[in-house]
Amino acid sequence: MISPQSIFLQEEMQIFSLDEYANALDSIQMRIEEIVNRIESVQFYKIGIITSIIISLALCGVFILQYFRKKNFPTKLDETSEHIYALFQYMAESGKVPKENDWLKLRFEVDKEYNCFSTRLLKFHPSISPQNLRISLLLKLDFPPSRIAPMVCLSKQGICSARKRLYEKTHHKMGSAEDWDKFIRGF
Repeated sequence: MISPQSIFLQEEMQIFSLDEYANALDSIQMRIEEIVNRIESVQFYKIGIITSIIISLALCGVFILQYFRKKNFPTKLDETSEHIYALFQYMAESGKVPKENDWLKLRFEVDKEYNCFSTRLLKFHPSISPQNLRISLLLKLDFPPSRIAPMVCLSKQGICSARKRLYEKTHHKMGSAEDWDKFIRGF
């Protein structure tokens, strides 16, 4: 019997584009179908063998995804991140206030790019207000306080006070707005 690992290790995959990535996934799908057909034709229904084949195929897919992440290939989600960032840059420059849906998209993209940033921040400071969470999301993206202020309907001084209070409340010591900024950038 051919081991599942040997099936996928026969050719070393070098993927350099999203089209090739899609083709690789199609190839995996075809291989799954071939293996299932072989199993059905021999009437080989042992669950252990089928499970091991499925696990091997899943691992192959994981290795492909890890390869793309390691090589930092752009994906459709990355394009979405850039679109959301550009939207917030535009709103900051024009003094417009983002809609609730825009904030949700921003939070999703920041969480994707920065290892579940908002979830970790909410665990660190469970009582953080939605407004302070939004300020922190924008700080994480290096928006200056002067651009954040109109988007959250506060003055520059209000943004400064909020950042200072956030630092003092979470660290239980005196601090400055800049201390919160440093904390958020490293968080």
